[in-house]
Amino acid sequence: MKKNITRFLFGILFILTAILLLGNSAGWWSITNFSGWWTFFLIVPGIAGLISCGFNLGSFCMVLIGGWMLASAQHWIPKAISDTILLVVILLLIGLELIFGSFKRRRAPSAPVILEGVHGASDTSNSVEYTAVFGSVDVSNNSTTLCGGSVSAIFGGVTLDLRGAVPVDGAMIETNAIFGGIKILAPENCRIHVSGMPFLGGCQCSAQRPNDTSLPLLTIKYTSVFGGVEIR
Repeated sequence: MKKNITRFLFGILFILTAILLLGNSAGWWSITNFSGWWTFFLIVPGIAGLISCGFNLGSFCMVLIGGWMLASAQHWIPKAISDTILLVVILLLIGLELIFGSFKRRRAPSAPVILEGVHGASDTSNSVEYTAVFGSVDVSNNSTTLCGGSVSAIFGGVTLDLRGAVPVDGAMIETNAIFGGIKILAPENCRIHVSGMPFLGGCQCSAQRPNDTSLPLLTIKYTSVFGGVEIR
C-alpha cells in the first residue's frame, strides 16, 4: 500500500509538470509567475520517502529544504531571517537524531556507538550503530549473526568493513549520508538488496549479487542528502 501511494504521488507530480510545461509553451499561462514551482521536485520525493520508509532525517530534510526554498521564493518569510531559521532547524534535527535515533533503532543487544576519529576498530556486535559527525570512522564488524543496524555520516565519512560478518536472512542496515559519505565493504556469501532515496546524492553498488536463494538476504536502505553511499 505504501509503495502504491509513493507511485501515485510521483505520477501526479510528473503529470502536473507535463501539463504546466505544455500550457506554458502554448501560452495558456506562465509558470514563471509562480516562483519556486520547481521545489516540488524536492518536497514530493521527500514526502514519498516518509510514506514508504517511515520518518527518517534524510526525507524530512528534503521536505524541509524544499519548503524553505518555496517560502523564500514566494517571500512568505523575510529573507533576512530565512537562512538563519533553516540552519537552526537543521541543526536541531541533526541533534535530536543523534540523541534519540540510537534509542529508537536499538532492538538487539546494545551495539557500540562509534563516533568520529575512530580508525581500525573492530567488534562482533550483531547490531551495528556507527555515526560520524564532522569526522571519520573506519571500523570492521565480524559478527556471525549480523541482524542489521544503522550507519550515519553527517558532514563526515564512515567506512564499514563487513567482509568478515555473516548476516542473518532479512538483516537490514539503514544508512544516512547527509553532506557526507558512507562506504560499505559487503560480506560474501549473501544476497544484497539496495533501496533508498537520493537528494542531490546517490548510491553506487558494485558488490557481487549472487542469485542463490539459499543465501541470506541483506538489505541496505539508504538516504543521501548532498552525500553518497558506496557498496562494494
